[in-house]
Amino acid sequence: MLLFVCLMAYSNMSGQLVKITKKEKVGIEKSVFYPVLNEKGDKLLYTDVNYKGLKLYDLTNNKLTPISDADGAGFEPLFESKTGNILHRETRFVDRRKYQSVQRYNPVNKQRSVLIQSTRNLKSTLPPAVRTATRAETDIRVYSNAQSVIVSINGIEKELKPIVDPAVSGYIWASLSPDKKKILFYATGKGTYIADLNGNPISYLGNLQAPRWYNDNQVVGMDARNNEYVYTSSRILMVAADGKTKQYLTDDNEMAMYPSASAVSGKIAYNTYEGDIFILTVNPVK
Repeated sequence: MLLFVCLMAYSNMSGQLVKITKKEKVGIEKSVFYPVLNEKGDKLLYTDVNYKGLKLYDLTNNKLTPISDADGAGFEPLFESKTGNILHRETRFVDRRKYQSVQRYNPVNKQRSVLIQSTRNLKSTLPPAVRTATRAETDIRVYSNAQSVIVSINGIEKELKPIVDPAVSGYIWASLSPDKKKILFYATGKGTYIADLNGNPISYLGNLQAPRWYNDNQVVGMDARNNEYVYTSSRILMVAADGKTKQYLTDDNEMAMYPSASAVSGKIAYNTYEGDIFILTVNPVK
């Protein structure tokens, strides 16, 4: 169930990118986190605060489907764009050693298959690519392994360290732009950047945490502050891809975190620190 929430005027940092037309609270169970919208914006994945379990919520009919109750199932799950299938991890410990697998779940026929067998060295939730020099469509995948940004083109991987700065201690939250021409990542110790596929920096977006592409021209993330122990504030922030225009999408009286976006539907989902999920509907400013 979606509960309509009255809109307030949010302050802009350097201009307006979108107009917020609706804010809704997703009326599901309590203490839910890390929402993931599909490309159409009509389905939503979520988990608990420790990434245990994964559930699918259909925003069109309010149907809730449990996907997995495994540890780690809610860490970076994703929808396959062509099929709508859901890819997620499952974590288990054997003799205190961590093993992870990747499962594929078909929400239509409820069938499940193992995409990547249990391993000690899982790189990403992304499915493995087949190395080939001849393809009708170029297969590009982007992820981070904490130390680097990995760009895989037709199964051939390049390990990139785009930011040459001693303050950078690693890379997280890496992803590929919708047009497959740019990469987005967070360089720990510095902030969020956009670069080309060779790792050449194009723009700096500031200390934008958990960044996600909204479309090719805009990125959403959280402007979060902490006292080294806990978060003290967090707001959802939209930033133009050139870094020049920034707009807060949430007010400073709620701690809004970990956004996910669907430009097709104009929806941005996020969770609060307390464990509620909200969805904003936005329109571009012309």
